[in-house]
Amino acid sequence: MNTSIVTKLSCGLAGFSLGMWLFSKSAEAAKPHHVLDNVKHQFGQEGKILGSWINRTPQRYQKFAIKYIIYGGGITRLENNVPVNYLFMADAHTGSIINIKREAE
Repeated sequence: MNTSIVTKLSCGLAGFSLGMWLFSKSAEAAKPHHVLDNVKHQFGQEGKILGSWINRTPQRYQKFAIKYIIYGGGITRLENNVPVNYLFMADAHTGSIINIKREAE
């Protein structure tokens, strides 16, 4: 076999393998504790955090035609000396927050 062909095949195989590895890394789910840490950090900049939680089991969620796999969670923050509860949803693949709702008092 020609050395040039072997070199090209080897480079092609290496490139394919690297591409598959990078794709598998991008398809991994966000870690629930990282999502919760991010929410706590953001909310903590505006008040004292009293408690927080996250459901570590991903759930299916659909808003109109858009489908997500999400982590649901909640956080309680002190605002004007009153505890205020928030519920949030985060995309389980990217960790991006897709919805936050303040609970009624």
